[in-house]
Amino acid sequence: DMGYIKIANVSPSAAATVNPGTDNHTGWRFSLAASDQNMEIRNLKLSMTGSAAKADLVNFQLEVGGVAISEEVASMNDSDEVIFNFTDGAYAITKGQTKNVDLIFDVVSGSSRTIHWQLQEMYHANVFDTEYGVYTKINESDTWSIIESNSSTTNTTINAGTLTITKSSDSPTGNVAVGRSEERRG
Repeated sequence: DMGYIKIANVSPSAAATVNPGTDNHTGWRFSLAASDQNMEIRNLKLSMTGSAAKADLVNFQLEVGGVAISEEVASMNDSDEVIFNFTDGAYAITKGQTKNVDLIFDVVSGSSRTIHWQLQEMYHANVFDTEYGVYTKINESDTWSIIESNSSTTNTTINAGTLTITKSSDSPTGNVAVGRSEERRG
């Protein structure tokens, strides 16, 4: 039998939140399971379908066990997609193994906006059977269901930012007369 790779969402599986200014955020963990033959994934296109703007999320990378398996992609393209090429030209998965892949990125801004990731089409992942030397369909099917982070009805929301203002303990205090300007204190 020709080999194939099955992909599935691992986490988040429900609504989640992240603070703006978070670096190296694990925005999506999905599994890749190789069946019947040793397989390679050679290219992967992920679509961000939430309301976050292109500038809100940057520096994308795929990791397995904390080790980078893809080249870093600085930003999403104009279609809100991130296209990954792999550091050695392909990422190999031995038959019978499942790898949990983390989509890592920096959340620069985007208060109250949402993040939601999808693998929208089966051809957005190029998978290769190394035994037979042919490309095969991901999830071994002629039909396709979108694979997505969270659930189809939930997102990750970027929290609103916070601002804290405090008065220095050595700050001068006192009354200022009405109508006065440039009055010096302390």
